[in-house]
Amino acid sequence: MRLLGSIPPRDDIQVIVVDDNSESSIANADFFRKIESQGIVVIRLEKCRGAGHARNLGLQHAKGTWVLFADCDDYFITIPFSTLLATPKPNNCEVLVWNAEFISDKETHQYQTDLAPFVCHTDTDSLYLNHLPVWTKMIRQDIIEKTPIRFEETMHANDVMFAAILSQEITCYHTTATSIYVYDTTSSHLTKSRALKSILTRTNAELRALCYLKKKGKFIWHGPYWLGELCRKNYHIYLFFILRCLIHLGVQHTKYMYTFSCRSVGVSPTPYKTFIKRKGRWINK
Repeated sequence: MRLLGSIPPRDDIQVIVVDDNSESSIANADFFRKIESQGIVVIRLEKCRGAGHARNLGLQHAKGTWVLFADCDDYFITIPFSTLLATPKPNNCEVLVWNAEFISDKETHQYQTDLAPFVCHTDTDSLYLNHLPVWTKMIRQDIIEKTPIRFEETMHANDVMFAAILSQEITCYHTTATSIYVYDTTSSHLTKSRALKSILTRTNAELRALCYLKKKGKFIWHGPYWLGELCRKNYHIYLFFILRCLIHLGVQHTKYMYTFSCRSVGVSPTPYKTFIKRKGRWINK
């Protein structure tokens, strides 16, 4: 209810809740009857299929001019959010990116510290590079309707390909430095999972996005935090990912990626240079 309670009570806002088989202790029939009586659209699933599937279902029922997404663990900052919604948007605004507050077990800080006041950006590659999470964006509905943008139906990293495609399908986007959203990872959050299946899902999603961008003639590397952590703690899986990148992306781009991710966590890239050099020669034959 914290998330729903943070949404401004406006007649022009359509709220869609997709429940992917939550435990009854979290959301039961009485809860859903209560929120449906408030005009909220509820879609209940019998099987958990992940946030990507839930978001795609929500898109099928969305009717507004703008679409935005929120995770059930998070919430909006009501007053600035309400002010932003009431602010007229430029006619050429296709995506609006806002700031967010990041809450973890150790600290609270701004998710993005380099956002300027309301500014238009025509370098749309930077939307993927600097503003990947879908909960930092408000997207015009007609952009989604006329393009193949959909979320991958995976348990993790379902918005990586979405962000990559979106960055290539728009002509510009706008940013605001105002914090609108609170990203809360203090509870049991999917992003905290370090299970092998979770790691492989993330690396696969990242590689698919990189291959898509390569077909567009671009290499855009946003340096996900988890890859640096993978380099430090699970280097065998990390090297497997690097080998796959060598095959699909080539030596130059892969060399940059492994150097960046190693140094981001204070690990010397030297142990991997022999690996990269050897595999690079093999691939180039």
